[in-house]
Amino acid sequence: MNVDERRGRLRETLVEAALARIGAEGLSALKARDLARDAGCAVGAIYNVFPDLDALVMTVKSRTLGAIDTAMSQVDAAGTSLPPAERLERLGLAYLEFAMLEPRLWRCLFEHRLPDDYEVPAWYTDQLADLFRHLMVPLAELFPRREPAERGEMAQALFAGVHGIVALGLDGKLGAVTHDIIAWRIRFLVSSALEGAA
Repeated sequence: MNVDERRGRLRETLVEAALARIGAEGLSALKARDLARDAGCAVGAIYNVFPDLDALVMTVKSRTLGAIDTAMSQVDAAGTSLPPAERLERLGLAYLEFAMLEPRLWRCLFEHRLPDDYEVPAWYTDQLADLFRHLMVPLAELFPRREPAERGEMAQALFAGVHGIVALGLDGKLGAVTHDIIAWRIRFLVSSALEGAA
């Protein structure tokens, strides 16, 4: 095994260890010494493959976005024969289900803050923006006369609304609520947003 292969294997081991630790205990549990022990390497070896822990966390966040993308893609594949409004509802519900299944990884997406002098990688912002493609297809069917840029804003607004409902619901910020109540609120948001679709 050459140097690049060893680095690649260590990188993957570190990412898997970070995913496991954050998934089990949350972002605050990610410490270099614990991570090195989990990965079976020296602390210094972490910085041979990642410039800092922020870069590692960005990779974990990318994997989490990929898992959300997969969940939403399953809705796309299963729902092509459904009305577009129902597909949008199901996309929102898929987001809720992921957040409930992997709450700490989901929270890591929004809890992690990069230092002020740390530029968010373009590949990450591109990956985040790519999630909106799931909403764009049904929105194009519902609003065929709207400009693509306007539908893009609608997609982001819907995503933000669903995220807010999920976040407030799971954190109990509006009182204790059940999964069914959160799901109802998502359906209500989508149906209200789509009134007068044309």
